[in-house]
Amino acid sequence: MKDRERCPEDGMRDGVEAMRIADSCRNLKESFRAKVFSLFTFFIVIVSVSFTVFFIYHESKNYQGQLENEGRLLASLLADNSRLAVFAENHEMLEAAADGICRNDHVVDVAIFAANGELLAQMRKGGSGIDPVQEGTDEKKRIAAYLGDLKTAAFTQNKDHIVFYAPIISEMVYPTTESLYFKEKPKPPEYKTIGLVRIVLEKADLNRRIGNLLLIALFLLTVFLLLGIAVAYTLLKGMTKPLNSLMEGVRTVGKGDLSQRIPIETADEIGKVAVAFNTMAETLERREAEKAELEEQLRRAQEMKAKEEWARTFDTVPDLIAILDRERRIIQINRAMAERCGISKEDAAGKICYEVLHHNGSTVTGCPALLLAGDCRVHEAEIYAKKLDSHFWITVTPLRESDGRLLGCVHVARDITERKRAEEEKKVIQAKLIQTNKMTSLGLLVSGMAHEVNNPNNSIKFSAHVLSRTWNDMLPILDHYSRTEGDFVIGGHNYSQIREALPQLISGITEGSRRIEGIIKNLRDFVRKGQADLSMQADINRIVSVSASILNNQIKTHTNYFKLELDEGVPPVRGNSQQLEQVIINLIMNALQALPDKEMTVRVSTSFDEEKGHAVIRVSDSGCGMPEEIKSRLFEPFFSTKLDSGGTGLGLAISNVIIKDHRGTLEFESEPGRGTTATVRLPVTH
Repeated sequence: MKDRERCPEDGMRDGVEAMRIADSCRNLKESFRAKVFSLFTFFIVIVSVSFTVFFIYHESKNYQGQLENEGRLLASLLADNSRLAVFAENHEMLEAAADGICRNDHVVDVAIFAANGELLAQMRKGGSGIDPVQEGTDEKKRIAAYLGDLKTAAFTQNKDHIVFYAPIISEMVYPTTESLYFKEKPKPPEYKTIGLVRIVLEKADLNRRIGNLLLIALFLLTVFLLLGIAVAYTLLKGMTKPLNSLMEGVRTVGKGDLSQRIPIETADEIGKVAVAFNTMAETLERREAEKAELEEQLRRAQEMKAKEEWARTFDTVPDLIAILDRERRIIQINRAMAERCGISKEDAAGKICYEVLHHNGSTVTGCPALLLAGDCRVHEAEIYAKKLDSHFWITVTPLRESDGRLLGCVHVARDITERKRAEEEKKVIQAKLIQTNKMTSLGLLVSGMAHEVNNPNNSIKFSAHVLSRTWNDMLPILDHYSRTEGDFVIGGHNYSQIREALPQLISGITEGSRRIEGIIKNLRDFVRKGQADLSMQADINRIVSVSASILNNQIKTHTNYFKLELDEGVPPVRGNSQQLEQVIINLIMNALQALPDKEMTVRVSTSFDEEKGHAVIRVSDSGCGMPEEIKSRLFEPFFSTKLDSGGTGLGLAISNVIIKDHRGTLEFESEPGRGTTATVRLPVTH
């Protein structure tokens, strides 16, 4: 029965709600602002969508083009670098060249073929590469076709990979090998295809970048639409504001509020109507003058209420607030300051501000209240309250009489301890991000440098090897000729001199090439955090002696007093001799460069710490020394005090990594004006 009685009431409420919604829709449809807003919104949507589509298409083509250019460049570079190795059928050089190309991020497969289609070298990354089906008959036919007529790099692609082919072309100017020895004139160069390289690049990164691009474009589209709609709404709101103000004023006066005034923002017809309306309101307000006494009483009541509200607000504010007189004595403090300083409001009255906040008997350096007493202006400062162990941002505002005379000031202390801590953490995070970016840049630099340096260095090693074998084969013939005909001139020098010097020169070329290869490997190990070969025994005294001999010219240039003190009882250590030589060379060079003149000394010594089982190397100088702020950043990559003179900031960073890889330590002791001592400790073998 009750349900049947409530049904008519529910139906009536639903009907009222439906009428209200219908009225709102009708008002919106009849609104001038809504119509113009809809037009603006439609235009913004069309422009935004068009721009987004164009942006996605353009950037996708750009990413595809970058990947194709990278593949062509790598294929051409590998073909050029493999020419000598293919001609000499040196598989080690071919594998080294292929390995260098395969280290690039997008490369998953590298192959080098001879002119007859034979596979000479192949490197694949992580088991990836061409689908096995492609290695069948179709792939062999494609390779044979390219060996026949391909002159420049070409490529094919599928959904997941792009395959680049480039011919290995040899330039021939002598028709036969014998023509080199019989002084025949070279013929015009003939270009002959002696092989083919194939590089496979995966498109996973390209597809991922295009996907990210789509997400970014959609996000920018959404932001632009929202921003455009907001701007359009703001402009339309400003255009219709005067009319709305007039309508609101009419409704307010109709309700009996004669104090309402309409702001006159324009001089058009709406502005004139506003002037007439304001005149009418002022006339009506004057007729209410007899209510002045009542209004005065009401005002006094409101003032009393305002004082009570001010007192409540004063005690509610979390900042530490104190009202001071001209002598900086406390008139009143709020509840937060009383609780934080551990004093009652009554006891704080009459005390000087620093006695309550800092609990001491003297003014704090940089006190803003003291500065205000001098110039009567607002002052701010950051103050550390030692007793409260907190940082405060102090704002002192002058408190004046109605005639402008200074009564005192309002002292507001805001606790910024947490903010300071957050800022310090933010600085640490930013420093780590900068360091990460630097290491990323260093990785890219080392990768490119290793590739560019290893190729000519391999050529130098190969040439030195060929030259050594040639000299060894020629030596018996030249010795026989020398014994028969006597000493003779070769290369501008007597054969007896050349016979002793040339093997040393060839050995020097080989050793220099080996050092270049080792330095590049150390750089790569540093960037990749990889492990070098540390399984060999290394003689510390020999390492120091070799390092000093390598720097002989530098030592003579920088100092007249270089001392080398080697302890013959130092046991060998387990590690990489070349890496340790690099560390000692770097430490000696730093010591030499710290000397202001040649009368200063550099001392290098070795010793054995039997208690700890360490071989100890010390490099000391009597140079200018280092302040603490520089010493704390010695191992930071790219930090150097000699950037203007060619320093890279990588020497000590790499040296520190090398010593850590050898399970040792590298420490510095230095004071400005008293020189520097670098100490290397390495565990000895047992």
